Amino acid sequence: MDYQELSIGSVIYEVHRIYNGSRSAEELVLERMLLEQPDPPFDEGHTGAV
Repeated sequence: MDYQELSIGSVIYEVHRIYNGSRSAEELVLERMLLEQPDPPFDEGHTGAV
């Protein structure tokens, strides 16, 4: 089992891994966070001009 603490901004994540793999825990956590992040609406932040 692998244990690691990751600090991202002011948040500390505790990661426990029970499998073997070549990717770091930090890489796996960041990938999961990006996958779970909702997509913004298409017109968010755009002006009326196209």
